[in-house]
Amino acid sequence: MFSLESTQVGGQHTGLIPNMMEPTYSRLVSNICRKVFSEQSPVTPLVVEQLRKRRAFLQPLFAGVGDGSVRATQFNTALQCEIELVVNKVMSQCEMPRHELVKHTNKTVFELARQVI
Repeated sequence: MFSLESTQVGGQHTGLIPNMMEPTYSRLVSNICRKVFSEQSPVTPLVVEQLRKRRAFLQPLFAGVGDGSVRATQFNTALQCEIELVVNKVMSQCEMPRHELVKHTNKTVFELARQVI
């Protein structure tokens, strides 16, 4: 399993590193997408690109769950909104049925969250 580093300040766990290294995040997103979609799927690079672009929003959300400042219901709602954003961007560039794209993107985003948190 892949995990991102956490920091400790004064002996307290502070969650994700404030500036999550882009190569680490990108690699994690890419690996998850290849597992959920397929390596040959033309949709995989599109979803990876959109999740990389959404990193600035997702990173603090994941950190907030880790430190308790974001409740589970808020987290779920925010992730569902992110999934819709990604799906809407990718739909215009692919031929995959919407329900399939939503299902796979949902699985990808929640797996990303599980591994990062």
